[in-house]
Amino acid sequence: MRAAIIGGGAAGMYAAVMLAQAGHSVTIYEKNEKLGKKLFITGKGRCNLTNNCEVEELMKQLSALGEGDVLFLAGSIPSSMADDAYQKIMEMLDGKGIRIVVDATRDLLMKVLPYHPFLIKPNNHELGEIFGVELKTRESVVPYAKQLQKKGAQNVLVSMAGEGAVLVAASGEVFEAPAPKGKLINGVGAGDSMVAGFM
Repeated sequence: MRAAIIGGGAAGMYAAVMLAQAGHSVTIYEKNEKLGKKLFITGKGRCNLTNNCEVEELMKQLSALGEGDVLFLAGSIPSSMADDAYQKIMEMLDGKGIRIVVDATRDLLMKVLPYHPFLIKPNNHELGEIFGVELKTRESVVPYAKQLQKKGAQNVLVSMAGEGAVLVAASGEVFEAPAPKGKLINGVGAGDSMVAGFM
């Protein structure tokens, strides 16, 4: 499997490392001069880190993705790209059998739903912002995750920090679990880890 990740922040880097460790070919696209400030690793040579490529070159490389490949669209769109870049990428790849994962905030997330992403991962606060509600329990997120499915998402994975997580699967099944017991040292990257583990 080949994976393309747009955004070299913590989420993109972590997903790349996990996929590379599993033996997959990974390419990260990041317009900035350096990747995320927290992680500076390349998967022991198994990641192809591409920096400063032009948008046209990025689109050309993404168009080579095909059946069984995975594309991660994580975080905000780089300032060098148009605001609708995620939609244009998904439109270009529509019908090619690529599993597209979107881990982005409110507006970016809502705009890609018509393209039926394989997985979206809002947290409970982001999900609440979309619908103008406060979501504090695993049970409370389920109807709103299902609404995102009606709008086009296949699988909706909602991270909830200390409350755990909920998955509303494409099959219609709902899976929920509390957070593991123990002392939290640092929660940075927990949602990113969950996305990588799901894939």
